[in-house]
Amino acid sequence: MYHSIIERMENKYRRLRLFQDVRFWNSFLLFFYLVLPLFLPAQDLSVSGARIFYAEGSDFVLSSGGQRTVYQGGDLRDGGLLLNSGDIVQTGTDSRLEMQFSPSGTVIKLGENTSFLFTDTRSLGLFYGRLRIVSMNETDPVNIEAGFAVLSIKNSDAGIDYSIERGELKPRVRSYCFQGSAGMTISGQPGPPLNEMELVSVELRPSTTWIEKRPLEEEIVVYWNQNRFSGTPAIPLSEQAAEVLQSPAEISRRDTAPVIITVQPDYMPFFLKNRLKNILTGIGLFSSLGGLGVQAYGMYKHFSEGYSDQNIRLITYGTIPVAAGLGVILSSLFINPKEPSP
Repeated sequence: MYHSIIERMENKYRRLRLFQDVRFWNSFLLFFYLVLPLFLPAQDLSVSGARIFYAEGSDFVLSSGGQRTVYQGGDLRDGGLLLNSGDIVQTGTDSRLEMQFSPSGTVIKLGENTSFLFTDTRSLGLFYGRLRIVSMNETDPVNIEAGFAVLSIKNSDAGIDYSIERGELKPRVRSYCFQGSAGMTISGQPGPPLNEMELVSVELRPSTTWIEKRPLEEEIVVYWNQNRFSGTPAIPLSEQAAEVLQSPAEISRRDTAPVIITVQPDYMPFFLKNRLKNILTGIGLFSSLGGLGVQAYGMYKHFSEGYSDQNIRLITYGTIPVAAGLGVILSSLFINPKEPSP
């Protein structure tokens, strides 16, 4: 009887203790999830990076870390999508994206049917399509590589289109500037300066690089006026940048004659390497054939006159020019001159 009462009291104590423990941990978890975040620092926008903050139209694709994910235009969660180095963004036939770099605040809009590579906030890649970039950063330029051309901008509102004509392998890059100025390099060489309301069109042709500088085309201005920035970036823009985004571009009425530049490829390195290859091949053949001739003469003397030290020396030492000639010929095989790309 006495033991039974003690056992019931112990069980009641254990249940009460368990209830108190559960209530304690529930209170702790509630504090962790609801109260503790209030003491955490806000998102650090000073860290260098890129974030997609607005998407419209149909779906787009983000390839990150070997994984390909399809998003719809309205699927962006609060805060958008953070891009990592090496990520590739592809828009569909009716989708457009807007992204922002931190901490510079530079904003970029991708048009439809565009493939874009993010390396870092200073180095980007455009595989095909079109984009517009507004960078009010006066110190660090942003370089956009599109095939054989690189557009470098800072403190400017500019765009770049990269396309290949159907049925013909003729890549064409059109770089243009709404405000400010930009620099270009074409096939590693400095290109013409790009000023406000100007366009530089570069086309690769079989034997030349065709460069044309002219006033900005109405089609480009109309397109970007119809597809202006629509989202709200996380980093507040400067007054100048906000005015650029909100103000539609206007067609310049300056009567500027187009400037056409044709750049012939430099074939001199090709000719020099090809000449060196031919000279080495000739020397190698001459040396090898000479050595074989000496050996052949020694063999003839050996079989016609019999054994002698002179004949043996001819046969033995004849291998030296043969081996040297073969070595020179093998060395010339590693010289492969390539025709310069236009």
